[in-house]
Amino acid sequence: MKLQSFYLLTVFFMGLFVLKSQAYTATISENLSAFCRVWIEDSNHFRIAGDGKGHYRGCGSVDFNHIDFNDQQYYIVVKVEGSTKEEKVRGPFDSNHSCSLYGEVDSWGFDC
Repeated sequence: MKLQSFYLLTVFFMGLFVLKSQAYTATISENLSAFCRVWIEDSNHFRIAGDGKGHYRGCGSVDFNHIDFNDQQYYIVVKVEGSTKEEKVRGPFDSNHSCSLYGEVDSWGFDC
């Protein structure tokens, strides 16, 4: 019985380690006077997390947007609704990363 308990605890802690080690978090500090979309793309530029196509939301008053996803090389992409500027892409990244989004509709920046 002692051996079974040992195996059970070993498998349990290995499972926790695997679950914890298989996720990255991108944290974006948002201080933008506009609506925006923030999403994560994989190395093939397919969306894997974040805001969906056409899903704009308020990105102001110094909010922090935390996006969790599987551990893989990734890019962070931002698009501002109504802006004449193109979407901005930052990366590639291979670990947790933080960025800052700031400005107004036609004069916004995205630094990582």
